[in-house]
Amino acid sequence: MTVQCPSCGELVDIPSFPGWCPQCNNRIATLVPPLTSQRGRGSSSPSSRSRGSGFPTEPEPETPLPYIEPRRAPQMNWVKGAKIAALILGFLIAAFVLVDYVALKARNLVSKHFPANKATPTSTTPSAASEPPKPTEEPIQPLLSPHDSGPVASAGTPPSGSPQRPTTTPVAPAMLFAPALEPKRYVDPAGTVTDKAINDAITRGVTFVISTVESPTTKPSAGDSADQMEGRFALCVLALLHAGQSTYDPRLAMNGELMPDLIERMKRLPMIEGRVTYARACRALALAVHNRKIDRTALNADLDWLLKAAVNGSYHYTAPKTKEERVGRPFDNSNTQYGVLGVWAAADAGLSVPPQYWEDVEAHWSQTQLPDGGWAYQATGAPLQTMTAGGLTSLLVAGDMLSSLRISEGVDRAPFRPAVQRALDWLATGDNSVTLSGHEGYALYGLERAGLASGFKRFGKHDWYRELSARVLSTQAEDGTWNGNDGLRPETCFRILFLARGRHPVMMNKLRFDGPWANRPRDLAKLSDFVYDSIERPVNWQVVNLSEGWADWMDSPVLYLASHDPVELSDDHVKHLRTYCDSGGLLFTNADADSAAFTSFVNDLAKRMYPQYEMRDLPPDHAIYSMVYKMTSKNNPPMRGLSNGTRMLIIHSPTDLASRWQNTHPRSKPAAYQMGANLYVYATGKQVPRNRLDTPIVPDTPGNAIGSFSIARVKHAGDWDPEPAAWGRMARWFRRETSIALNVVPTELSKLNRNTTPFAHLTARASWKPSEAELQAIRTFVREGGLLFLDPCGGAPDVAGALQRDIAQAAFPDVAPRDASDKDQFIAGTGDGMDEIVKPTARVYAVEMLENKVPPLQVIGVGKGWIVVSKLDVVTALLGTSTWGIMGYDYAYAQSLMKNLILVACNGRTVVAPASAPAAPAPSPTGESLNTAGG
Repeated sequence: MTVQCPSCGELVDIPSFPGWCPQCNNRIATLVPPLTSQRGRGSSSPSSRSRGSGFPTEPEPETPLPYIEPRRAPQMNWVKGAKIAALILGFLIAAFVLVDYVALKARNLVSKHFPANKATPTSTTPSAASEPPKPTEEPIQPLLSPHDSGPVASAGTPPSGSPQRPTTTPVAPAMLFAPALEPKRYVDPAGTVTDKAINDAITRGVTFVISTVESPTTKPSAGDSADQMEGRFALCVLALLHAGQSTYDPRLAMNGELMPDLIERMKRLPMIEGRVTYARACRALALAVHNRKIDRTALNADLDWLLKAAVNGSYHYTAPKTKEERVGRPFDNSNTQYGVLGVWAAADAGLSVPPQYWEDVEAHWSQTQLPDGGWAYQATGAPLQTMTAGGLTSLLVAGDMLSSLRISEGVDRAPFRPAVQRALDWLATGDNSVTLSGHEGYALYGLERAGLASGFKRFGKHDWYRELSARVLSTQAEDGTWNGNDGLRPETCFRILFLARGRHPVMMNKLRFDGPWANRPRDLAKLSDFVYDSIERPVNWQVVNLSEGWADWMDSPVLYLASHDPVELSDDHVKHLRTYCDSGGLLFTNADADSAAFTSFVNDLAKRMYPQYEMRDLPPDHAIYSMVYKMTSKNNPPMRGLSNGTRMLIIHSPTDLASRWQNTHPRSKPAAYQMGANLYVYATGKQVPRNRLDTPIVPDTPGNAIGSFSIARVKHAGDWDPEPAAWGRMARWFRRETSIALNVVPTELSKLNRNTTPFAHLTARASWKPSEAELQAIRTFVREGGLLFLDPCGGAPDVAGALQRDIAQAAFPDVAPRDASDKDQFIAGTGDGMDEIVKPTARVYAVEMLENKVPPLQVIGVGKGWIVVSKLDVVTALLGTSTWGIMGYDYAYAQSLMKNLILVACNGRTVVAPASAPAAPAPSPTGESLNTAGG
């Protein structure tokens, strides 16, 4: 009997009525007259698929003939009709019971002879080739996430040419569906130190400071004593300028009205009485921030005053007026550190300072240092953290200014001069670095200057910026102020400076290890100044310890390892280095003194880290030579590198770039500096760099998850795991976003099972073709309701085309893909816990290559499930990094896309089944587990 199924609209043959539809497996209990089509039943025209682009177009909708109502039988007497109807009803009831019993026996018999992997496909959605006519206005079937109404039957695809028959098998109670979960984003407890919390604290503090200085009629001395008013006003301007560089607050823009007006008012302050050293130094520091030509006269005046006020490298509150006053004039190390900072700011802005001045500064601090390495307020007394921080900063600044006179090409020397090393040792002892005096704001600003000048992320066991930021955030008042011994305005300004300057992105982390780790101790200090000028954004640099592990290094996209001798690295050290690179970092190595032995060590290290890849010379047209500066092949420093096929993991300089950073000026020998800047911008992908605490690390979420989803990472014959750390990070991010745990299960393509892993992700970095058995597994997985997501690792167009052609189209050749639409739930973000991602955002590289034309995702709907194909990389973006050269989405968009797809596939569609074996552990941010195979 030929009938039209009322559920799917397909013309089907059934042996008896009522019966079961062999296409959608739904019961046919109502006779519907068949509709005929101009193209015939089940026709599929090859011409409806465009072969040129490799991406089929939507097939032409079929045009139905008009529906003709069947002729009705003549009406009879209603009494006779009622009797006949009753007889017929009784007969039908008996027949229904008998047929249902026979059908049940038949289904059990079929199930016995046709196991699940050879069963007939089950479908609730007609294929594109046989679906009923589509209206021209709404040609697509949106990808939604309705809850399944019942258990999914095990089904498969019969051999080619065999008729399809329903094979629904009663499902055991263990296969019932779990109820939909209500995703809930985890919120960090109040007081948690995050980059956003720091940004918000700075913004609130700025609002208060502006309120005290913005009106020209408001005297800048409000709340200040007469001998402090000018210096405190300059301190306010300095804090606002640095806050503007950190937060990009529009109120603090230099093309606005507020800041130029404040600078002009500050320049008009006479600064001739009171605590003039502080005032002049703060004003010089403020004028040097943007180093504008119109401010040069005022900056020159402050520099001239500070040079004349110095006595043997030291300062007091005012300048001596006569030669006699200079003899035996008292000094204090507080005024001295500020005087030195003011002169350094002017010198950094390009003004001339005699070398003798820096020699005097170095001599003063070396001679007044206490035996334990600290400094007191004056020549004698107990060591103070504030004065020790000031002494360390002053020595480092003086050393940098004298470096051009002290060119050092040698190796195997102590990294620091004795006085500097003793000061570092004092700050690293116990809690010296984080024990603040009564003038806390003043102490914080001084320690921040010492930390940034030395580059040390930790003083001893203390991550000083993170720890002290927690204290600063916890003590801010609701009105944005901080209070203390120096009053609201100074205390607030000092804390703004601490948070803002310490927050800047970290250009490189220099690795400290046992051995000659710092033959060029000031290389990154000089390079960071050059990069600041190159990208017009302040950047810091750090020294990190090998013993701390990979998670501690992730606040910079580049880990810098330099020496002239081979470094002794244990297997655990090598695992940490690999995990850092797997997690999106770039290892940069430099052969000090052009050491061939160190280059040989790097080659061996690369083999230990990545035996499957090879170190090679980088060609002259490699992106590393043109990121910011277009370097000519004549001046290109030779570089070697190791790649995973899509991004660089290791870059090595066999010549000593570090020596040129430390010992030369960028104007005289720019190539080394340009290469350093290009390295950093390559690692950031020309994206806005992450701030210090805004790292790619996603911490574990405390507490219990509200539920869990199992998803499949598809294993195949190609390179199925090119980014082994991506899913470990994605799982942790998903947990924080939804409170739902992800069990990520590496799964053979031929063993995909919608009942255990409703979502499957398949990626590759090179084209390959699945076997027919694997294609059958894909068909079964999708028809039963699974969602298979395909993305090309790295985003190469040939790989993207191969995934579409050899997997999606090969599995369903008669179903044309369509562009994803904002009617699709995973794009619209209308489901619980989803993000709206209607406007795709790509990496800068992809935008430049595609001329800002981001290709849409492709969707194929078959049965209860879907295939979603991306033409751009997604998996690399799950690392949360932005390395150049990846044709893909940016990490924020990719994370939201993947979250939405998982929720569509799993939430309310997950089968309750026995727990599967846990996946191999992903890399932990704590560094406790380094096995990345299952992450």
